[in-house]
Amino acid sequence: MNNIRVLPIVIMAVGALLVLKTMGLVTNGGYVLVGTSQAVAAGGSNASAANGEITLPSEPTITDQTPTIALSTPTMEVGASTDHTDPADASDATEAAGLPGLDDAPVVPDNVIVAENACAPVSLSAESDGPNPDGELTVLPPDCPLPSDALPKLLTSGGAVPMGSGIADTDQALLERLAARRAELESYEQELAMRASLVTAAEQRIEQRQETLQSIEAQIASLVEQRKEMEAGQFGAIVAMYETMKPKDAANIFNALDIEVLLRVAKMMSPRKMAPILAEMDTARAQDLTVRLASNSVDPLETMTPDALASLPQIVGQ
Repeated sequence: MNNIRVLPIVIMAVGALLVLKTMGLVTNGGYVLVGTSQAVAAGGSNASAANGEITLPSEPTITDQTPTIALSTPTMEVGASTDHTDPADASDATEAAGLPGLDDAPVVPDNVIVAENACAPVSLSAESDGPNPDGELTVLPPDCPLPSDALPKLLTSGGAVPMGSGIADTDQALLERLAARRAELESYEQELAMRASLVTAAEQRIEQRQETLQSIEAQIASLVEQRKEMEAGQFGAIVAMYETMKPKDAANIFNALDIEVLLRVAKMMSPRKMAPILAEMDTARAQDLTVRLASNSVDPLETMTPDALASLPQIVGQ
């Protein structure tokens, strides 16, 4: 029985806290465990609470944490103080108002509306404090920018952008496009130069092949001429042999000889040597040879008609 049990003490403590919490919820957090104290407002040190009673708030107070914009323009004299200001603060403000150069410092407004009103045109007449009448000459206050026309805006994906602000960007984009175009033209010029070099090399190869073909053609022509000369020499020897034979023996051979060969031999033989041989030949053979010799002596162009001449192939220059 002398041992102290912890569980009943814990239960009593929890019950006491529960009672206090319930009282706080009922009285909106206004319960106190000590005696009442007197609250003194700022600037009211000489005033006393009536009958020593404390008025509790009916609802809990919530602190307003939203940001506010402080109005920096003074609305009253620096030295003036209200009943809620501390005498020490009032004396500090009075000493600050008496400092030299404080009134001369320019006041920079933080509010946009105040800044716009500060640069509003004012009348030249110092007596007119109200609105300026129509037709009166007005001037801008010092340290205010000159009025200018509104710049046109361009709608982009990022929103409305003044057209004047994008001049530098436009110039930069134009310069970049010009640089890209210049690089493209340089690459195209290099490609054209390479193609020109290839064409020049191909032309040189063609000229070399043409020279080779011309040399081969000249060699072939010289060989043909040599063969013709050799054949003409050999045939001339045959003709000389027939000229030395007796006319009767030569006529017997001519009667059995091919007409084309006979015609060629007859052309190369002298007429003085050919006449006795022709007299010993057969009559029909001699007539045929005479007709062929006469037909070969006539120029074929003289016997051709104009239609036959027009039907001949023509060489047209390129």
